[in-house]
Amino acid sequence: MKKLLTLVLFVVFSFSALSQIHVENGWNLGPVYANSLDSSATGNEYNGTSGEQLFKNYGMSKLVWSSKKWDILIFWDKTFSRRTIPDKISADFRLKQGVNFDSVNVKISLADSLHNFYLYASGNKKIDSNWYSVEFDLSFIKSILKVFSKVSLGFKIQTTDSSRYVGSSVLVKNLKGIDTTLGTSYIIDFGPTTGISEPKQIPSKFILEQNYPNPFNPSTTIKYSVPQSGEVSLKVYNLIGEEVATLSSGFLQAGNYTATFNGSNLASGVYFYRLQASNFVETKRLVLLK
Repeated sequence: MKKLLTLVLFVVFSFSALSQIHVENGWNLGPVYANSLDSSATGNEYNGTSGEQLFKNYGMSKLVWSSKKWDILIFWDKTFSRRTIPDKISADFRLKQGVNFDSVNVKISLADSLHNFYLYASGNKKIDSNWYSVEFDLSFIKSILKVFSKVSLGFKIQTTDSSRYVGSSVLVKNLKGIDTTLGTSYIIDFGPTTGISEPKQIPSKFILEQNYPNPFNPSTTIKYSVPQSGEVSLKVYNLIGEEVATLSSGFLQAGNYTATFNGSNLASGVYFYRLQASNFVETKRLVLLK
C-alpha cells in the first residue's frame, strides 16, 4: 500500500456556517475537501459511557475527475501531549447511517503540532454497518516523524449520484497505539484505559542502573532507560571480554526497560554488562556467587 507524505492544503468553504458545527471531547473540524458543508448535519457527539464518538460528515461534494465520482473528505483533529510514534495505530469504526453514498472510507493521520503536514497512517479503509478494527502500520512514518502531538481522523464519502449531496455518520472507539516491541498498547482516546498499559514517560537521558541483587544467584535484574528510539544492545561479558549473554539487541522505542540475566550455566565470578546505543556506552560490574 502506497504511503504518502502529504501537505495539508485543503480549503474549507462556507466559513460562516462552520461556527454552528457541534464539537465534542476536544475534536475540532480540520481540513475539508468539499464544495460546502452542511452545518446542520456536520459535527460530532461523544458518548462517554460507551466510549464511542459519533462523527457526522455531510455536504456538497466535489467531482474527482480520475474516478468520475463525487466525494467529500473531512478531517477531525485533536491535539495531545507529545508521544513517541508507536509501531501501529488502530481504531474501531462503524457506519451508523449515510446519505447518497456508494462507499465510506476512513483513515488515521498523525502530525506534530509544530508542523503543517500530516503523515497518513494508511490509504482508505472501506467500512459498513459492522464494527471494524482498522489497524495501520507506522513503520514508514517512524522513519520520518519520531513524535506526534496531533491525531486526525479522515472520512471520505463517495457517490455517483448526480445530486452531489453526500454524507455519513460514523461511530469510533478504541483509538489506540500499539508497541509490538514491548507487547503493550495504550488508549489514545474513545474509551476507558482499564487493562491497557499507558505510555511510559520518556526519559531525558540514557541510564544504566546497577543490577539488583548483586551479588546474585542465579538471576539478577538490570534496569535501563533509553531517551530516543534506535538500535540498542545490552550484553554481558566475562573478565577476558568474551560475550556470555545478549539481553537486548535491536530497535527499541524510547522508554524505560527491565532485563533479567540468568547465570545458572556460568561459573561464579565477576562479569560486566554493557549498554550501547547511538553514541552512548556504559559498563557496570556484577558478581555471580554460587
